[in-house]
Amino acid sequence: MKQSCPITKALKYADPSRRNGFSFFGRSLARTCCGFSLVEVTIAVGIAVFGVVSVMGLLPVALICMREAMDRVTETNLVRQFAGEALNTPFSKLDAWSEVGVRYFDEQGLPSAPSDARFSVTLEAVAPLFPVSPDIDQTASSNSSRIVRITVRKQPQVPGDPGQIESLHVANSGF
Repeated sequence: MKQSCPITKALKYADPSRRNGFSFFGRSLARTCCGFSLVEVTIAVGIAVFGVVSVMGLLPVALICMREAMDRVTETNLVRQFAGEALNTPFSKLDAWSEVGVRYFDEQGLPSAPSDARFSVTLEAVAPLFPVSPDIDQTASSNSSRIVRITVRKQPQVPGDPGQIESLHVANSGF
């Protein structure tokens, strides 16, 4: 059964002496109650297009932010991995870390070739420098601790970007 506009149903019972049935501000409700005009449809489509274009304009910014966040997470995981390694490495072997050179990793933090690398990691173990005091023997203090510097940089390197640098003070625990 076809349903009609409720105002059209009411027109059946309208005063027959009135030519157009009910009127509202001089316009007949019989002609305007059931449907949308072309202007209303055009405005609705314009609002929908404006919303879609706005969302599409935000998409590249969101992708860039997501990529940067993934890079920060990978950098932090690499620092944690090498900090744990430094703390579990025997103290006498920490100096060999500086000789390894640069290590390369992909975007997931897995070792990779230098040509495919997203990150480079440099490890450096140096003796700490303390303020000179007649009471401190510098040779004894250099045998009791090391500063391990872990530097993670994005590849290709951006001039002026120091990367994420983490320094650990590792004490000689005797093993």
